[in-house]
Amino acid sequence: MFSHYVAINAVVSALAGDPRVLHFRPDHTSITVLETDGERLTLVAKGREATTGVL
Repeated sequence: MFSHYVAINAVVSALAGDPRVLHFRPDHTSITVLETDGERLTLVAKGREATTGVL
């Protein structure tokens, strides 16, 4: 499945019990892994986080 920054954050935030929409900053082409047993969704691994440079 492919998704985008906000959708990934919304799911990861919900799973972490974090009320914020922005939980982390997934980098371009990073892979966040979720798993389900048919009843529950769990976070297996967050993708690589983006770094910001000041230009």
